[in-house]
Amino acid sequence: MNFLQPLGAIGFLAPALILALYFLRRKHTDLPVPSTLLWRQTAEDASAAHPFQRLRKNALMLLQLLIAALLAFSLMRPALPGRVAGETVMIFDCSASMQAKENGVSRLETAVEKAREHINAMRSDAPLTILSVGGETRQALSRSLDRSLAREALSSLRAENTGADLSPALSLARAMDAELGGVTILIFSDSFFPQPGVTVIGCGQGAENRALLSFTAVGDTAVARIANYGKDAELTVECSADGALCDAKRVFAGEGENVSVFFRAPENAQILLARLVDEDAIETDNAAYFVRRDAGETKVALAGSNTFLEHALQLRQDVRLIRTTQEEWDGLEGVKLYVRDGDTVVFSRSAGFPPVTAGEVQAAEDPLSLASSAGAEALTRYLTLSGVALRQYRPLSGGEAFLRCGQDAVGVWGEDWAALGFDLHDSNLPLKYDFPVMIQNILSYLAPQDEGVKDGKCGQSLTLSAGGQVTTPLGRTLFVEDMGVFADTGEAGLYRLRAEGKEYPFAMVMEPGESDVRAAAETVYEGEAGPRTGQQEITGWLLLAALLLILLEGGLSRRVGAY
Repeated sequence: MNFLQPLGAIGFLAPALILALYFLRRKHTDLPVPSTLLWRQTAEDASAAHPFQRLRKNALMLLQLLIAALLAFSLMRPALPGRVAGETVMIFDCSASMQAKENGVSRLETAVEKAREHINAMRSDAPLTILSVGGETRQALSRSLDRSLAREALSSLRAENTGADLSPALSLARAMDAELGGVTILIFSDSFFPQPGVTVIGCGQGAENRALLSFTAVGDTAVARIANYGKDAELTVECSADGALCDAKRVFAGEGENVSVFFRAPENAQILLARLVDEDAIETDNAAYFVRRDAGETKVALAGSNTFLEHALQLRQDVRLIRTTQEEWDGLEGVKLYVRDGDTVVFSRSAGFPPVTAGEVQAAEDPLSLASSAGAEALTRYLTLSGVALRQYRPLSGGEAFLRCGQDAVGVWGEDWAALGFDLHDSNLPLKYDFPVMIQNILSYLAPQDEGVKDGKCGQSLTLSAGGQVTTPLGRTLFVEDMGVFADTGEAGLYRLRAEGKEYPFAMVMEPGESDVRAAAETVYEGEAGPRTGQQEITGWLLLAALLLILLEGGLSRRVGAY
């Protein structure tokens, strides 16, 4: 039972006052007397009587005490648990971070259990809609009164390997509220920020997790990049080649650090797998594949003599580097990418200079940072810029920024070009892991490999140049047509396309941004200090009972006379 006005308990002073009056009043006993001569003695006895005497059984007093208690109880406005009325929309975050387990229970399982409690508190005539959001928004239940269907819909929810944009689902719920009015919107998530008119049910307390951000191989050397989203730890990492263990390492990773691990791997192995052995919050991001593919030659013309840049460009096996000068570019044939090294570094698909302008040299007072533009993701993926320093730069204009120094753009890109606004000798970037990663990102953007199938992130649609049969990591068999779009990429791991008698393996990875589960959203109730559970106030029934007792007390007092 809840009390909507606890301060009403002050009304319980009334029964104490009634008892005090009964204690202090004089008690008289009616006696027949033969003569009034005895009245004088009776008056003297009454005047000497002590006011505090033992209470006698008195029905009127009991009724008055009960009436006072009922009225005091009514002032507190007691309410019993009831049922929530009105329409409810439940939105579930089914992103990869909801896979995170805390004490053996995933965040999505926690969300489902909390949702069941809300459903149990709803009235039977209150419609319920359930929306799940992962790679796309799905309607698991639509304005249903059937609670068994609601529980089945909850049981069918699964955390995916993608991120989740809750905005479309929230817009749909708000549209329902605008049309129907009085719609309760509940969002079950571990990362959603509170908004007006929305109750956020937090699912998670924060957990430690480690993730394989990337895994590549060149020759007989493979390198895995690991992120530690937790306390200092010593991690065990294994490397397998075509299904056989070929190397294993122990590596220390500080809290919040990214570390690289190098393995020896057979050059003739086609499929390499790196795996974190230690258990953590999310299992899916503990494995990463690298698939070696036969590809055509990619000619890259380099005007300059930066050794770090040369090595970074040649990390990709299909790259054939042509060291030349800018004046000789026009005489080259079959070049897919032109690179000019100097006080700025320019990458272009054509020999002409791209539409970018470099400003005056400025001292770098701020650290390098990644631009937040969504379109720059292809150039900034896997970059951390941890420990990267810059001495001076030229601010760039033209194109869109992917690197910044303070507010100035020092890395920009366009449709068929990219540029860096600083001399590589003025930075320690070439000594950092981020440098070859950034160069490979630029290569992949401007001169992608000619492959039958490319790796990607879960939820990403792929265009397959050859139709055939696809086997997913969980063993499902799917069929695609020639030049067809393959969109069923929700499983993380190794896929195999069989077409025209050949097999083309490719890998899909979990959305990297979902691996950091150190923080979790808190529960925030819209317009209330507590849960929006149903309540049924019983104040009216208490007042009615008090009124009936008052009538009973009045009738009884007339029968026994004044007191």
